[in-house]
Amino acid sequence: MSKENYFKAQLKLLSRLLILTAFLLSFSQGTYAEETVPFSGIAFTSEKSIARVSLPYSFRSIGDLESSPNEFVRRLNAAANDIKLKNGNMLSSTQMNNVRLGQSLVMALAIENESMKVTPLSASEYQLTFNLDAQILIFNFREKSIVAAYPLRLTLLNVLGRKPEEKDRDDLAEVMFFGDSNQSIFNDVPRSYLIENFIETVKNITIKPAWRSQIRIMNIDFSEQANKVLLEYEQDHDYFRQLAASSLSSSMSTKLDIPVLPYIKSDAIQNSMTLRFSNTDLMDFRIPEANFHINLTVRGFGHQILRSTERTKVISFISGIQFSVIDNDFNDIKMDIKFQSGNLRKLSNTMEIDEWAEYEISFLSLMDQVVSQLQKSDKKWIKEHTTGEKSSKQTIKELKDVRAKVIDQIKG
Repeated sequence: MSKENYFKAQLKLLSRLLILTAFLLSFSQGTYAEETVPFSGIAFTSEKSIARVSLPYSFRSIGDLESSPNEFVRRLNAAANDIKLKNGNMLSSTQMNNVRLGQSLVMALAIENESMKVTPLSASEYQLTFNLDAQILIFNFREKSIVAAYPLRLTLLNVLGRKPEEKDRDDLAEVMFFGDSNQSIFNDVPRSYLIENFIETVKNITIKPAWRSQIRIMNIDFSEQANKVLLEYEQDHDYFRQLAASSLSSSMSTKLDIPVLPYIKSDAIQNSMTLRFSNTDLMDFRIPEANFHINLTVRGFGHQILRSTERTKVISFISGIQFSVIDNDFNDIKMDIKFQSGNLRKLSNTMEIDEWAEYEISFLSLMDQVVSQLQKSDKKWIKEHTTGEKSSKQTIKELKDVRAKVIDQIKG
């Protein structure tokens, strides 16, 4: 290591120690937790004109956030009020933050992505799926800076004996935002699926003014083969990046119990998140530099017929990724492993199938399985699902290093 790089590394280490010292001092002085954390409501992570087109069901249910709060917003605010948080504080949708008294932490719920998809299951059955990606954001109102983010990826699905119509889509979205009190589709979702999951998550997340370290998905790239498949199936690259980031962040937050800073496209141009709240202009919140970066490369997609008869066939829809974790402070690669997995489907030979939907399911399942390996390594799974020159022993070592030197450090 050159003298210049040595001194840079020492400065970063000193900076990390200073952050930890400040955190410990704030804890010892009783400022670690505020008695009440204001809830500033719901927001879109895009401008109104964009949200109207890209989030049609959310926009219709939540409103344009420029007029008086509609039914959904009123229900959300009522549900968020007086929630007891994990550290003993209370969430309040009626009390405003008071910077003069040193109160700066605020919570918000931000909607960033939605998708309504139809997947044929058989010649006469169809699955209708509504996915909603949101972020529970903790931000410092005084500094206009994101402190932590807890992603939510919610999925509702309905199986129909006919091809879904627009009313079926509307009904499924209605359950996401308002619930199914009449049990028209579900008998166990009487209230808003979004609000219920928001409340349950908020009760179990850790809220504090500063974290010892932060992690963030930095880059999502595509191999030449993956690019070719996305073009073949007319898939938008930016949409897929957002899908991958939302799903991976949500899985890490849920399984590993850590916040994941929001993924922002075009990071070289901007390092902030824009939110539109009710009765306010667009607000920009700075995203701090993360101590650890995740780089994801989508390596490719493919399928293989494993068994076939005159009537049926079993197909494995395969996806592959390269998953890297980097210590940004010391420019040190903690993990760089290639994974792949196949999702099995038994189909009739006459049945139409949405191949891209199967690749997407396979891809999302693979990322979730990788996060499970970060939680607890399974030698058999690793042997079956890793590719490249690294041995299972070396792969397990890298996973353990990330667990001990990244995840545990974030938790503090």
